[in-house]
Amino acid sequence: MKTKIFLLAVFLLLVVIFWGCKTSQPTIQQQPPETPSSTATQKPPQRWYQGTYPGISVGDPVNFYNEFQIEVSAKIPKKVLMLQDGTTYYVDSSTVINMLVPKLTPGILKEVKKENGLPTRMKISFDENNPDYTFSFFVYQDKTFVLDANCLVTYEGKKYKTQAFIRGGDKTGLNHLLSNFESVESTNKIESSAGGVNAVGTKVIKNE
Repeated sequence: MKTKIFLLAVFLLLVVIFWGCKTSQPTIQQQPPETPSSTATQKPPQRWYQGTYPGISVGDPVNFYNEFQIEVSAKIPKKVLMLQDGTTYYVDSSTVINMLVPKLTPGILKEVKKENGLPTRMKISFDENNPDYTFSFFVYQDKTFVLDANCLVTYEGKKYKTQAFIRGGDKTGLNHLLSNFESVESTNKIESSAGGVNAVGTKVIKNE
């Protein structure tokens, strides 16, 4: 009898455990189907023309960009006199300065030259901490502004003339000055209503 009671108790215990495991299974929440999200695209910078804003001046809140990458590599020679063990040596050494302005680097106007009220040359600074990253753009025959290859680098407090080159340009070999342009539509609506006009006065017409 005790054996039957023991077996029945074990059976009931197994049923409770089985039922508890079945009901305690975690539920998996279905994720809502993904919908494609719209991506905002920024309009690429466009070329700045001489007539875009003739009144441009230093301090105007305008960002300019270089169309292609600007590279400067200047080799500055230096001759050193060295005396050693009774012999005089002339040592020729050189320092190479490499500068880089990546494509579409933002810059600001530092100087503008005008003729007859129109800008003909603009100096753009691409680094607020290093004046050597200021490059000149002059007005081209199509009225755009293009990079002047002539530039300066500073070494030990002295200015040296050198040349700037572009990388990734097109067949023209020109590096245009760009800026951001956006179109905003604005409509001014003028509405009015006629109030009517009443004739006033008297006129006698004599019939013959």
